[in-house]
Amino acid sequence: MVIVADQDAAGQELASSSMRCPSCSGGSLRPWGHARTRVLRGLHGARHTLRPRRARCRDCGATHVLLPCHAPPRRADTLQVVMTGLLAHQGGAGARTIAADLGVPVDTVRSWVRSVSALGHAAAATARRVPRPLTAWQLIGLISAGCLLAPVASTLSG
Repeated sequence: MVIVADQDAAGQELASSSMRCPSCSGGSLRPWGHARTRVLRGLHGARHTLRPRRARCRDCGATHVLLPCHAPPRRADTLQVVMTGLLAHQGGAGARTIAADLGVPVDTVRSWVRSVSALGHAAAATARRVPRPLTAWQLIGLISAGCLLAPVASTLSG
């Protein structure tokens, strides 16, 4: 998976074969169709249809999905919905209240809260170094490399 801030610019990089493969770090990616269509929950009941580009490395043959940074992998909500819920929790709201306000399951909100820490400071620090203005949601998507809500691997051996 390749997380991108600007899908149009990423599409141009693919077309010109100037995007490098994250798997082998040497090959160039080329367009290779599209990933499946996803519908994401947005704020206030909005629905966002997304059909991300796919790319394939000329050297190693690995395939990658170019996912916009506002769409966390394997999640049904936009990053704006997730962050709105997390900010509400930081402000003292409970998971049930947040879930009702956002129209998401309460267990989803609880999983967000358990998964995330320190992204606000990282986004602020990154914003000072990024050459073009991005929203807080885009910055957080880039910082987390699309893995904002990825499960934490256990370091305990059984």
